[in-house]
Amino acid sequence: MPLQFKGSKVGEGNILSTRPKRFVITMRPRQSGTCYIAIDGTPTTSRSWAAKFHSAAGAQYFSRLLNITLIDPLDIRQEEFTEFELQIPPLP
Repeated sequence: MPLQFKGSKVGEGNILSTRPKRFVITMRPRQSGTCYIAIDGTPTTSRSWAAKFHSAAGAQYFSRLLNITLIDPLDIRQEEFTEFELQIPPLP
C-alpha cells in the first residue's frame, strides 16, 4: 500500500513532491477556471505562459512595477510546475 500523507499519495502534489515550485499571480474570474498573469502583465489561461517567481516578494515587486493591484480576485500563490513548463520562454 502506498504511503499516505494528508489524504494524498506521495508525490501527488503534497510537500513530499519533487516538482519545482514557483510563485504566480493568479486571478479567478467567475465564469471560468484560474487565469494567470503573464510576464507582460496580460491575463492568460496557460500555466506555461504565466510569470513565475522564486519568491512571493518577487511576485509582489513585479505587480508593483506593472501597477497590478493584488486585491480579490488577484492573489499570489505557490504552484508546482513540470520541468517542461519551466523551460517555456516568456512571451515577447
